[in-house]
Amino acid sequence: MKLRVLAFADYYLPGFKGGGPARSISRIVAGLSEEIEFAVFTRDRDLGEETPYSDVAIGEWSEREGVRYFYARPDQLKARSILAAIREVNPDVIYLNSYFSRLTRTVLLLRFFGLVRERAILIAPRGEFSQGALGLKAAKKRLYLKAAAWSGLHRKVTWQVSSMYELADTRAAADRHPDYFLKAPDLTHLEAPKDSTPLSKEPGIARFAFLSRISPMKNLAGAIRMLADVRGSATLTIYGPSEDAAYRAECEEAAKSLPPNVDCVWAGPVAPEAVASELSRHHFFLLPTLGENFGHVVAEALGAGCPVLVSDRTPWRDLDAQGAGWVLPLEEPDSWRRALQQCLDMDAPAYQAMRGQARMHISRLADSNIGLESGLQMFQTAFDHQIIQAA
Repeated sequence: MKLRVLAFADYYLPGFKGGGPARSISRIVAGLSEEIEFAVFTRDRDLGEETPYSDVAIGEWSEREGVRYFYARPDQLKARSILAAIREVNPDVIYLNSYFSRLTRTVLLLRFFGLVRERAILIAPRGEFSQGALGLKAAKKRLYLKAAAWSGLHRKVTWQVSSMYELADTRAAADRHPDYFLKAPDLTHLEAPKDSTPLSKEPGIARFAFLSRISPMKNLAGAIRMLADVRGSATLTIYGPSEDAAYRAECEEAAKSLPPNVDCVWAGPVAPEAVASELSRHHFFLLPTLGENFGHVVAEALGAGCPVLVSDRTPWRDLDAQGAGWVLPLEEPDSWRRALQQCLDMDAPAYQAMRGQARMHISRLADSNIGLESGLQMFQTAFDHQIIQAA
């Protein structure tokens, strides 16, 4: 008999503004739908949108290619509708994507009060327990974590972590009830890059791209300020939806303070199918993020032949060794400035070599990409954990 899995996610396809998790979940669903009966409960609109999707059924169950979907209206993101969804699907495993999500909190509270019978709970924190993430709205998050640990809200929960770094963060945050941890890499689909026309590069000129949600977690303001001291002509093109209006205003103010030799271009959100094309027009990709459990956009930048400058708070720790970019501590702003200046000073032969290394690195990862078997094992193990604990 197939396992039944009910996945809760704040954002899902056809949306794309919520970032990489939607793509990871969709790949799991599409790749394992023959082995697992999936149902997905998600919001009826994309991140930051006031209107719902126009091409999906809203507020009711629908089915496509053997997978059931419920795109919930705002008034259906409450305990009653969530409990009704659980009872309708009757899953073996409840897959919660994001620890601090309202959906996750509601499911755990329903179980705590005995309204959901014992079943496997698998939580993917999606990088939310990194030091950078916990540092945002820190008091509120720490209070909730302590209350959850003290009350037993984490009891018999299985945690999905994507790396040893996230494992350490999650162990520390889960505190009293770290029952089980499954190390399962974020199941994104890595493709070997297609051939592209070489991008010309002159010393003293560089085009940088930033592509992510405009939120404090992604540290766009830091990226802008780091460019203030470079010599030469630099352009930073900013792609992505605004998640936080106040932070967007902060970034705009930082951009206004840049010297005349540095230009900021606000390009807005980019549809997934256009990302590679947009990034391939830039020399370098800049992401001083406070933390990522995977960093899908780093893979996309490398595939587009765009060497990456990234913080040391993602699993992409080997870019220096691969000649595909720089991995830099946020605590060392001078290191960032030196790397940015190196980008500007780079001549065409050195740049083309680095561009080739970026594409070669993602090609190697695509060839060795972890199969979906690890995803199937993840759900089966979570289910087995529940059986063992119930015995």
